[in-house]
Amino acid sequence: MKSKVVLPRVYNNPSGSDKFEKFVGLPKISYSQIDSWNNPDYKGEYFESYFLGIGDSGNIFTHFGSLVGEWFEKGQDESGELSESDIEVLSSIGRPANCEYEREVVIVRPLGYAIQGFIDRARTIVDESDKKQIEVIDFKTGNIEKKSSFYGGNDYQQTTLYTFGLIEEGEDVVWSGVVMLGRNGNGSEKSPLRLNGDVLSIETPYSEDRIDLFFNKCDKTVEEISEYYKFYNKFFVD
Repeated sequence: MKSKVVLPRVYNNPSGSDKFEKFVGLPKISYSQIDSWNNPDYKGEYFESYFLGIGDSGNIFTHFGSLVGEWFEKGQDESGELSESDIEVLSSIGRPANCEYEREVVIVRPLGYAIQGFIDRARTIVDESDKKQIEVIDFKTGNIEKKSSFYGGNDYQQTTLYTFGLIEEGEDVVWSGVVMLGRNGNGSEKSPLRLNGDVLSIETPYSEDRIDLFFNKCDKTVEEISEYYKFYNKFFVD
């Protein structure tokens, strides 16, 4: 497929999957990159990371979220940075059988670019008739009272994207949503980030309207990034 856009990154099939090998070399983007570009507070960081190649070290909040994600993926805290109370909260949620963590999904758009994502938890359920079904879960940490309405609204479409990717692969997705883990603290020495034990499951029902809304926004964003990146390459790259 010939691409109509140019992006700072190309797809390289990190998992070595045969089903994704045909996408190698396509311009690629992720949900978080789309979010960053469209958020005035993070657009500058996108330029630094993807145009200039200056590494993004993230912040204390994204780092803590990564620690939680790694615990679910590996079943242990290899960093030693999580507290005993954090691990108690995570253990209460658990790691059920038949789960795949960081499952890769790749969706290719007609403009000739790939959207790459990794599902926090894809849980396979087998019903009484031996039919395989999948639950899509995205873990988030934060202030549940302030953020739950966002994750349950139309501005959040990450699980919609992941569900679409699995449906394209022929999977039967029966549930998708966010599991929010309440978090206290501000990251300072006196007030470190800690899970507070509150957990909220927020369903994000999949629909064609939701995915069409996301793809419309995504295509426009990618075309805009492409124009900026072409200009950058023309005038600032030897």
